[in-house]
Amino acid sequence: MADKFPTVAETRTLSIAELCDILDLSVRTIRVYVGKGMPHTKGGPAGPAAFSAEECQAWIKANVAKPGGRKKAAPTQPADNAMAAVKLRKETALAERYELMVGREKGDLVSQKEVQADVDKVLGAVKGALLDIPGAIAPQLAGLSLAEMEQSIRQHVVHVCNLLADTACN
Repeated sequence: MADKFPTVAETRTLSIAELCDILDLSVRTIRVYVGKGMPHTKGGPAGPAAFSAEECQAWIKANVAKPGGRKKAAPTQPADNAMAAVKLRKETALAERYELMVGREKGDLVSQKEVQADVDKVLGAVKGALLDIPGAIAPQLAGLSLAEMEQSIRQHVVHVCNLLADTACN
């Protein structure tokens, strides 16, 4: 599909060992293919070579010859295609799991239970403070004018809002 967003496994680069696993080839074979022009990111002082499984599969399909001089097509047997799909799903799942672990370690992700506990704490404090307003201000309202009553009620509501803000920030 042309409009499909790329998955993590399709966009991330693979080590030579990971590529060998996905393509079911030996390290020696991959190195031979690299020597013949298979696409990769060159290694060196910054790190080892990196590969895209999708690009490598396309290159192999287009460039690798069978004994006898004809180009070898990518595996077309249903079992081979199914195995490649399983390996790709596995690689995608491992990459997504790794991204989640890194996010948790960095503090970019928190558990839903932690968030729910914080929300419950804040809402409980606000609910308690709002329910306390009538009992706290009723004695103070006796004998006040309407404008003074409004001001007293407003002060108590602002106090509850400040309590909410303070609780949410902690």
